[in-house]
This record gives sequence, structure tokens and C-alpha cells, in this order.
Amino acid sequence: NRSPSAIRAGKRLMNLSNATLDASGGQGGHIALRAAADSQPGNPQPLPDVPGQGRLALMGNTTLSTRGRRGQGGSSTLLGEQIELWDQTSIDATGATGGGTVLVGGDWQGSGNTRQATKVTMEAGASIDASATDKGDGGKVVLWSDIHNVDSVTAVHGSIKAEAGPN
Repeated sequence: NRSPSAIRAGKRLMNLSNATLDASGGQGGHIALRAAADSQPGNPQPLPDVPGQGRLALMGNTTLSTRGRRGQGGSSTLLGEQIELWDQTSIDATGATGGGTVLVGGDWQGSGNTRQATKVTMEAGASIDASATDKGDGGKVVLWSDIHNVDSVTAVHGSIKAEAGPN
């Protein structure tokens, strides 16, 4: 039983170009995108948190929105082996009473059970905003790659905001 403010998608290679995914509402919604692992003999539907995940790329004017118009901002979770935020990609998890949560490649300092990315790239034109728009605290924004993997890299050149509300 999924609420209308939840969007989930998964695929080995996922490219979103000039797409809009909007799970906003009175309370913020939820968006989860996973570049899942390839199927293997004997396991045609592997769990998305196994090694060998795929590539997730957001480009053009792609927008993910989980705004909370009257409540707290929602959450956007982007998982995969390689995650790229290009061009004018925008992730909006703002909320009237507090900012939401945006996780790209893993959780805070690799915590939790979420499989961590190997490469996370955020280009200069991309933006993430998890601010409170009226009152309350800013939210949580994490861009993370596995520090235990020597091939891992997180490169962030875009704009990130998680500001408290003005009131």
C-alpha cells in the first residue's frame, strides 16, 4: 500500500534527462532511486544492496522534489555503484517546518546498512536544498562513497543548502 507521495525505481543503468519526479505534498514525500545489481544465475532478482550495482545519472534539467508545503521536507535516496548529478539537476527536500533528507551514495559517514557507492560526482550546475522554508532546522544532506575502497571518490562542485528557517 504505497502513498501517492512515494516514488521508487530501480534498474542496472538509470539515466534521467530533463525528468521531473515530484513527491511533494503537505508533508514531504519520498523518492528512492537505485541502480541495482545485474541478475545472476540462480538469482534473477538480486537485492539492490549487493556489490556490482549500476550507474545512476541525473542530467539536463532533472528535478527531484519531496517538498513539504506545510510540514517537514521529505527524503530523496540515490544509490548505486556510480552516481552522477550533471548539468542543472536539482534535488529539493525543503519543508515549511524543517528540512528533509537527501542521501546520495550512502548515509552519514558510511553509517547504517546501506551499500555505499564507489563514485559520486556532483557537477557545478547541480543543486541540493534541504532547508526549512519557514521555521525549524535545516535537514540532512550526504554525498558519500566507500572510504574503505581505494577506488572510491566523491567530487562535489555544485550547491548544497540545509539552512534553518527564517522564523
